[in-house]
Amino acid sequence: MSADTVRYYERHGLLPVAPRSVGGYRLFPREALLRMQLIRAALSIGFSVNELSDILRERKNGGAPCRRVRDMAADKLFALESRIQVLQTWRRDL
Repeated sequence: MSADTVRYYERHGLLPVAPRSVGGYRLFPREALLRMQLIRAALSIGFSVNELSDILRERKNGGAPCRRVRDMAADKLFALESRIQVLQTWRRDL
């Protein structure tokens, strides 16, 4: 993951701002790697940065966004299945 991507995720609240070493390098705790993996996985299945930011903010503030995340995932699955149907139609047409 590039430094620009890390900065972008920090600005959007997906990653907490990491402390810096004397030399100016970011010092990430081990949990940050898991968070980065979660972010990449969520983005790959269609969640937006803004959606993730809202979800993680709610969780950080003590909320339990489970139902909301489940509903959002169901919407994304529906959209994906619709897209697959369109692509299959195009494939048959071609």
